[in-house]
Amino acid sequence: MIRIFLHEKTLADGKFLSLCLKSGSRFTALGIFCDALMLAEQHLFTNADHLIPLDEWKRTPELDLLVDVGLAEVRAAGVFVLGSQEQLKWIQQRRNAGKTSAALKLNKRTPATKNKNDRTTTVDDRQTTAQRPLTKNEGDTAIGQKLVAFYCERWQEVYGAKYVVRPQDARALKDLGKTQGLERVCALIGAYLKMPDQWFLTKRHDVATFLNNLAAVSHHLETGKHVTRRDVRELEDKVYSANIIEALRSGDV
Repeated sequence: MIRIFLHEKTLADGKFLSLCLKSGSRFTALGIFCDALMLAEQHLFTNADHLIPLDEWKRTPELDLLVDVGLAEVRAAGVFVLGSQEQLKWIQQRRNAGKTSAALKLNKRTPATKNKNDRTTTVDDRQTTAQRPLTKNEGDTAIGQKLVAFYCERWQEVYGAKYVVRPQDARALKDLGKTQGLERVCALIGAYLKMPDQWFLTKRHDVATFLNNLAAVSHHLETGKHVTRRDVRELEDKVYSANIIEALRSGDV
């Protein structure tokens, strides 16, 4: 599952509050900021300064709002996002914790050395991998592999090229398959790749955008109706305007 680390100090900073005002709502500001952090995560280990290449940054015009309010800096070699260093530290901590956990599990599974005179053979000793049923972890892994293969196959049918799934996206698809089931997620993927939403087309229907818009994809799958980001923004603008008017009437502003 994709995880984003947001430091409390960043969200309480005046720059983020300015982003809320410029974008129209706190919800939209969080979406823009999280999108920038996910983009930064892809380049955390590709260069020493953790910069996002300018050509990738310019593909999403909304990200420039971060530069306007000071949450991102345009440098000669790319764009630096405020908070990406904390994201790097957090990812490294999670990776180290995962390695430690895996090592502990491996030690627990390692059988003790048998006495050479002990000829007792257990049922587990006689069973081969093909004979025994899959464990829960092996079953989850199989679901993840099937979803990745299905996603790549359907994506290639749409775009005529091969799609490379990032490791974190593969894990996210596996987790989604564990909670919603293989058939349900395959149906969601199929519906998502057929949606003509401009934002989805801009992102070339990548896995991250699919996971971040599951509610909209699910609504489209179940009702056949397509809710675009523009529809959501227009609704947010109406709600934001209504809140401002109410605040003016009550004297809060």
